Order: sequence, then structure tokens, then C-alpha cells
Amino acid sequence: MKSTNMKAVVQNCIEAINECKREKSDFHSHLSKSFGTGLNLTNLNLQNNSVSDVGAKCIAEAIKVNKTLTNLDLRSNGISAAGATCIAEAIKVNKTLTNLYLSWNRISDAGATCIAEAIKTLTNLDLSGNDVSAAGATCIAEAIKVNKTLTNLDLSRNRISDAGATCIAEAIKVNKTLTNLDLSGNRISDAGATCIAE
Repeated sequence: MKSTNMKAVVQNCIEAINECKREKSDFHSHLSKSFGTGLNLTNLNLQNNSVSDVGAKCIAEAIKVNKTLTNLDLRSNGISAAGATCIAEAIKVNKTLTNLYLSWNRISDAGATCIAEAIKTLTNLDLSGNDVSAAGATCIAEAIKVNKTLTNLDLSRNRISDAGATCIAEAIKVNKTLTNLDLSGNRISDAGATCIAE
């Protein structure tokens, strides 16, 4: 796809999100025109916009029917657990998305739990800066135990304590694919770090 076409696609997405917020219109039809069946779009970067939960829900609906998108970047968009839940449900249906970037939103433990239940096809997941604590980390750890695709996981700048780190450490012992794990900037002490190191 030419760069001019890509710019038009992203602009259409942003305009559709804004229209959806203003008029509560049928965002799905707008978004389908932007990156639906007619285009071979593989990468959608909407970071640092005002997508919010409304936009996340509508993007999720489009993801359910999209067959080409592999990378979705929704960093810094004010998305909460509600929006993350919609994205998670879409990931369960979508067969092509492998890279998901949701850092610096507000998904919290509830959103992280929903995402954890849907990571079966992801290879890269960024949930940094999302106010995730031990509860969310525990759910992610359980998902890691059975996951066979995830290679990169970023949980930095959250509120994960030693309890969460211990659960993740146990999951790493079982998981065979994860090669990169970022837990920097959390609330992990020497005890938690020791568990990870072991």
C-alpha cells in the first residue's frame, strides 16, 4: 500500500472515531470502509489520539472481521477496562493480529484479566503503564503458562508487587516461547526479583 493511501486510511479512522463520539453513529460501517475487507492493511497506529472506550469498542468490531491486520497500536488513548474488554473479545475471533500495544492507558486489573484470556495468537503484548497490580499479573501469569505464541511481554511501569512477580516467575518456568519480559518500574523487591531470576 502506498504511503498516501495509508495516511488516508488512518485519517478516515480518526475522523470516524471523532464522528462516533459526537453523534454516536454507526462506527463499525465507517471503520470497515477504512480498514475492512477492501484493503490489505497490516499495521494500524492510532497512538496518542483520543480513541477512548467508545473508539476502542468500534475498532474491536472491525478487528473481528479484518483478515489482514497484524499490528495494532492504541498507546496513550484513555482506554479503560471497558475498552480493553472489547479489544480482548475481538482478539479471540481475529486470526491475524499478533502485535498489540496498549501501554499508557487505564485498563487496570480488570482489563488486563480480559486481555490475558485472549492472548492465544499474540506474539507481542505491551501493557506498560496501565495501573496493573498483582491481581492482573496473576491472571496474565496463568495465561502465560498455556500460551504457545507470546515472545515479548511488557508489564513495566505498573503496580506489580512481589506476589505478582512470583506468579509470573512460576509461569515462566512452564512457558517455552517467552524470550523478553519487562517488569521495570514496578513494586518488586529483592524477594520478587529473586523469584524471577530463579
